[in-house]
Amino acid sequence: MQSRIARLVLTAVAMLMACTVLGAGTATAARTDGMQTYKGIDPERWLRDVDTALSTASADMSGRVAQGGKLAIVFDIDDTTLATDFAIDRDNIPAVDGSLKLAKQAEQSGVAIFYITNRNYASTSKPSKTRIALERAGLPVHTIYHRTPGDSRGKQEMKTAYRVQIEDDGYTIIQNVGNNWTDLNGGHAERTYKLPDYDGTLQ
Repeated sequence: MQSRIARLVLTAVAMLMACTVLGAGTATAARTDGMQTYKGIDPERWLRDVDTALSTASADMSGRVAQGGKLAIVFDIDDTTLATDFAIDRDNIPAVDGSLKLAKQAEQSGVAIFYITNRNYASTSKPSKTRIALERAGLPVHTIYHRTPGDSRGKQEMKTAYRVQIEDDGYTIIQNVGNNWTDLNGGHAERTYKLPDYDGTLQ
């Protein structure tokens, strides 16, 4: 009788472990849906590295929100919020899981979400392709600052100037997230989070 019970317990444990492994595999597959290896970089490895870079971001945000204020977060776009280089279909670019979760937390916490990108955009009469791509990927969007025609500033100078503009509108930028130092250098953010670009391999 005892041996039968022991066998049943072992079977149940084995089934539970199998379900756990299957569930983990499904979650991994889900967050890399629509992605492919880029220049030898596996998308799941990249997303793990993003997770590491953002490991304190959620708690940092919660702590700062508790202090109050008119708060904002700034994101870069390519390979920061959208998995641009890894996308199989450039018309349906997946979100970067870690940044997506942080952006949704910001939205739920009342933190304004700004995107600053080197992508060009001339029209103001219709949504930009960038906004459409972000919303299609499930990312909440407040404002996007693009490079406009005739703007010859370097990336860092342009992005810093836009952060100053956000501050001039009364916001305190509590977090700035990007995968290039030109996204982050120049100040005007309480905290910065450098995502991997693998020595410039990614955008």
